[in-house]
Amino acid sequence: MKKSENMNKKMLKSELKLYEKQGVVLKLEDQKMSPKEIVRACFAAEEGSYMRDYVCDEDGELKMLCFNLIRENK
Repeated sequence: MKKSENMNKKMLKSELKLYEKQGVVLKLEDQKMSPKEIVRACFAAEEGSYMRDYVCDEDGELKMLCFNLIRENK
């Protein structure tokens, strides 16, 4: 594994842990997942990449962060 990829994984995991600590629900393809599971899926995706969807309440507070696979057209 490249050093830069390893650093990117650590940064994403830290970011997601912070969101989780703040009470933000983390989902991957509509299933609640841990930061570790999301990082693993994001870096293992070979047929596309994951897009983030930020879901806020009526006051603009972030409540949920969803990762959805966007498939590449071949």
